[in-house]
Amino acid sequence: MKTSDLKQKSDKELAELLRETEAKSVELRFAVVGGNVKDVKDLRESRVTIARIKTLFNERTASQA
Repeated sequence: MKTSDLKQKSDKELAELLRETEAKSVELRFAVVGGNVKDVKDLRESRVTIARIKTLFNERTASQA
């Protein structure tokens, strides 16, 4: 997901998306280890999305302080 799309979401929506993305990431890790996934690009994308969401949270809390 693009950063511009994430910036438009509220904190509540971002928290829900973070929870969903982390769960997806765990499932993908197990699938990769089990050999059930041929496209490991999804795993990288989920990690990047998690990092983007956490960065936005940190930016928002820093600007409020």
